Amino acid sequence: MRGATFIIADLTDEKLNCYYELGYIHALQKDVIHTINKQSALHFDVKDYNFIIYDRLQDLRERLFLRRAHP
Repeated sequence: MRGATFIIADLTDEKLNCYYELGYIHALQKDVIHTINKQSALHFDVKDYNFIIYDRLQDLRERLFLRRAHP
């Protein structure tokens, strides 16, 4: 993670280790693209970050491509 230019953090299914790793990434001051499936709960401690909320993986793919094209 230390050498990465940016990180895509998907918090779908509320896996606790993902929140731990996200905190670590934020501490490293890396650029983060936050993603989550719309059927998953968004926890209060990260809800203020800009998230790509997607329904299908194809939707996520398209929105990630648009994010890359227009940062």
